Amino acid sequence: MDSAYLHNSVFNIELKRRVLEQQKLTRSEVKRWFEENYRVFSKKSAFTCLCCNKPVNMNLTIEEGSPFYFRHNDESECSSPENTRTYDRYVSKLEDKSKKDIHLTIFREILEGELKHYDVEIERGFHYKKKLSFIPDFIIKFPHSDERWAIDYFTAIDQGLISGSYARHLSTRMKTYKEEGFKPFSFVDYSWLSFLEETNKGTLLTAETYVTSKTHEDDLWDKFLEKKVHGELLNFFTKAKGSTLKEFNTRNIAYVDVLNRLCTIFRFLPISQHGRL
Repeated sequence: MDSAYLHNSVFNIELKRRVLEQQKLTRSEVKRWFEENYRVFSKKSAFTCLCCNKPVNMNLTIEEGSPFYFRHNDESECSSPENTRTYDRYVSKLEDKSKKDIHLTIFREILEGELKHYDVEIERGFHYKKKLSFIPDFIIKFPHSDERWAIDYFTAIDQGLISGSYARHLSTRMKTYKEEGFKPFSFVDYSWLSFLEETNKGTLLTAETYVTSKTHEDDLWDKFLEKKVHGELLNFFTKAKGSTLKEFNTRNIAYVDVLNRLCTIFRFLPISQHGRL
């Protein structure tokens, strides 16, 4: 694990290592810095696991580029390391890892800023105190409530495009979240937004359809369209849009431009054409 509690704050040993190496310190100099500044805390069991609160020991590896990490003093293993391995395998295989690593730091700052008045707890998904089949980027817990949110930021929504494997993965992921008591919230990287203003039409991959949502505002749009669009107007609408829809089912998908701190909620009516929406 790369993080542990120290004096009720989260200390990320890997993040600190990278900061020091960016200052052109050699590996031995970085290790010496940690030994001089933090080894005594490790000896006093001041570092504790984010998951189970047991004491963890600071491990400084010798090999250049290999990560520093924390390990339980009694060499036991809680759910956090296993969740971390599951999460890392998923990101390495199905996400743009470099983009995700950088953007999630900013994403967390945005979440903390937007939710600071609600006294919520925001933690990385792999620190959850229970083994999970699918690990969200963040889990949000609310005070005096059992409600838990699973937050995901998707960077490579076109994975498994031909085989459909990624679409099946996302379908199972969202179903599992709900079975485990989470309310899922999904955000797709803004680079995947495809929409033509002159036609008011866009394209969604099958995978994207599994990270859409249905909100109260969408229900209001359904009621509005059912009331206003019928008869000849409905026939014109379906013909003009090339639609075969039998009922209005407004949905939405969120695209996020993390660097510019911009989120675009794209509300749409699904119209199937050639296996796309």
